[in-house]
Amino acid sequence: MENPAGASYCEFCYERFQGHSAANTYIQAMQRARAMENKNVFPSDQKAAAPSAPSIDFSAKGKQAVRAISEFFARFWRPLSVLAAGFLLLFFIEESLNPVIRFHYFGARLTYAFPAQTTLTYVFGSTTNVARWSERGRNMDTPLGDLKIADVATVNVLGTPEKKHKTTPVTLSSTNWLLEIYRKKGLESHLLNQFAPAHFWMDAHGVVIRREQGTSIRIAKSLAFLALTFPARRLHETTNWSDTAQWTDALDGWTVDWSAQRRWQVDSASTCGDDFCLQLRYDALLTPHVVDEPAWMSGAIWPRVVVHGTGTVVFNVTRHALVSHHLEYAETLRGAISDVGRIPKNMRVGRRAFHAPGEIVFDLKNSSSLQRN
Repeated sequence: MENPAGASYCEFCYERFQGHSAANTYIQAMQRARAMENKNVFPSDQKAAAPSAPSIDFSAKGKQAVRAISEFFARFWRPLSVLAAGFLLLFFIEESLNPVIRFHYFGARLTYAFPAQTTLTYVFGSTTNVARWSERGRNMDTPLGDLKIADVATVNVLGTPEKKHKTTPVTLSSTNWLLEIYRKKGLESHLLNQFAPAHFWMDAHGVVIRREQGTSIRIAKSLAFLALTFPARRLHETTNWSDTAQWTDALDGWTVDWSAQRRWQVDSASTCGDDFCLQLRYDALLTPHVVDEPAWMSGAIWPRVVVHGTGTVVFNVTRHALVSHHLEYAETLRGAISDVGRIPKNMRVGRRAFHAPGEIVFDLKNSSSLQRN
């Protein structure tokens, strides 16, 4: 083989094939041929045999990824810890702004606040169903007529701060009171508008310290439902406390004074609109005292009984105001008289009078409520 003109080396001894010498290229070709013979693959079948894909060691790659993540956390654990703590603190602050969660941990104080010279209006309603009859020897003597007594009224509440004494006197009044009496013969409606006001006083913290009922039994009952005595400490979900109240009911010729011993507890906490409210529940032990009765029942003896009642109250903690108060109770009262023959004839139903000792029986069911208007 002749070298081309101007060649600087022997072309037969050295030529370039992809960066390798001719000798190296020859040696690699012989090695491939020997490997194919060992695998029973002959040169004539090289084009038919597809090249195998290179295998990937996934376990090795996983170990490398884990090692890389570990190195990352080992290097940046301090800033990552600060970032996580910041997110947790932000979450805690946001949840703490929820008044329900805040009450769960810290409790709440129930205090009143009446804006100066601003009248608040409540709606008071009371319904009493009365079944009346007389008995002789525990047997029916005569029905005395069932009736239903319903009161519906608006009650105005006005607070007047006294800076000198650091107390707030609050006045309850009403000029719109509807009394309805349902009898068998029909409905009687009376519009009442002349009432003596009732009062209560609060200290500088909004706690009721004194109540003055006045001479109107209806305004006095509204006062007993509005001016509640709460503990001067924070209330929690397990807090229990007690208070007392008195009011009077007029029952178509009979007048009953009620003395209530109430046992309170927190029932639930919830949001009411944009505000935070607590629902309270109490069990009441009511002791009735009949203080006025018709002349033909003079000298009647009313045994002492204790009536069980249940009540619920919703209090707006944000605005320091009572939202609603509802009470229910039912009981049978018995008054012993010396002569059932003294019952007026117009109250008897189809039976002649027997002059014998007996009892006048009242079956009472009452539902009373006070609601913020």
